[in-house]
Amino acid sequence: MTLRFPSRTTSLLSLVFDQTGICAAQASRVRDQIETRAVDFLPLDLRTGDPTALGKLLADHLDKAGIKEKHCIVALPTEWFMAVSTAMPDLPAADLDSLLQIEAEGGFPCESDELHTVRSPQSLGGRTVMTQLAVRISDINRMTDLLAAAGLKPLRYTVQSAALPEALAETDKGVLSLLLSESPPSIIVGAGNGIAALRALPSTLDDPAALARDVRITFEECLAPVKASLGRIRILGTPSDCQAVESHLKACSSALAISLECQEWTPAQSAAALAGAGLQPASTLPNLLPPTPSRWEQWTQRYNARRLRLVAALGAAALIAIVGAFAWREYEAWQLRDQWMQIKPQVDELEGLQAKIREFRSWHDTSYRTLNVLRLVTDVFPENGTVTAKSFEIRNQSAVTVTGVTRDNTALLASLEKLRQRPEVNSLKVEQIRGKSPAQFTFTFHIARTPES
Repeated sequence: MTLRFPSRTTSLLSLVFDQTGICAAQASRVRDQIETRAVDFLPLDLRTGDPTALGKLLADHLDKAGIKEKHCIVALPTEWFMAVSTAMPDLPAADLDSLLQIEAEGGFPCESDELHTVRSPQSLGGRTVMTQLAVRISDINRMTDLLAAAGLKPLRYTVQSAALPEALAETDKGVLSLLLSESPPSIIVGAGNGIAALRALPSTLDDPAALARDVRITFEECLAPVKASLGRIRILGTPSDCQAVESHLKACSSALAISLECQEWTPAQSAAALAGAGLQPASTLPNLLPPTPSRWEQWTQRYNARRLRLVAALGAAALIAIVGAFAWREYEAWQLRDQWMQIKPQVDELEGLQAKIREFRSWHDTSYRTLNVLRLVTDVFPENGTVTAKSFEIRNQSAVTVTGVTRDNTALLASLEKLRQRPEVNSLKVEQIRGKSPAQFTFTFHIARTPES
């Protein structure tokens, strides 16, 4: 996720979006220093309104502020983000990628083709934790339309609170940052130079106790390596808001042996910090801006219907086929041999396991066949005890012999008729009935399959 801006970028506009509006700041590199300039807050509601109209309002606001910079870095609203964290096992890279895809499919409430996803790894005490951050493509397209209407060129879509100082902890001690200046309040957990958790809270500043409870819930939901690395809880906002929440978190931080600190923070500082972080030579901020097609891809898309592309493709294919056919065949054979040598130990191990499974499979039958046969016969016998079984004999897991006593031959015949109607029972036969009251009986039948419970 480490991306670099072109070295010629000396000025950058940052835009921080939340439910209430937009905070903007411009950062400029002057020699070896970065100077920032905040722009007045613009109230906008992204949840309503046409993106084009909102973009024009933003353009007018920037013009009045005297901002001419068009390249921007955008902090998307935190409530747009979804996060799934996974402790990475020791597996080959291809298997790890498949594992992360499975975790994303199970953890995100949307199909994978509806989301744009980035990954944030954390190295914690010799273990690696991977957090996947996702935003709906429809939300990204909406933001892109808004910026296009404002005449801005986005260089990166990222997380607002990721720009906070020390939010992405580079030390062994992680940091849980509670950002009260955002609407709604949000939490980011930074550990191992990555994002371990990101959450927009359902609570508001009107209920500090609920905010403290959300912090504890977020902490408990973190993976064990992340919780073990956390050393600080930082509350950022106005002094009064920080003190209100701090009073509810003191007991929790003391019990967890985690330091608790407050810092005055405003939306303008978020925008300034984001702009300054964007101008750094290298940044670990996550980037959810979809890749821009190259000029070649744009050209091929533009002339897709023309004969030139078809002729060029056919000519190139023919040339490659003639020149590289034998070389490619030999390369494939060598590659397959190399792959086989790499997976041969695992294949041999799996074949050994399969042989043991085939050998011992009959000893691990979980269908409870005998109990199901007993239940089948018990279900057809009357509950008043007029027909009782004295013995069951099951041979070859299919042939069943039942011996018992009845005080009512009519009840016995009714029970046998019920048993004969069961789809899994075949070849029901009465072997003998002796005596009158009570009478002893013996009947046999075959089980075609295990009776269903």
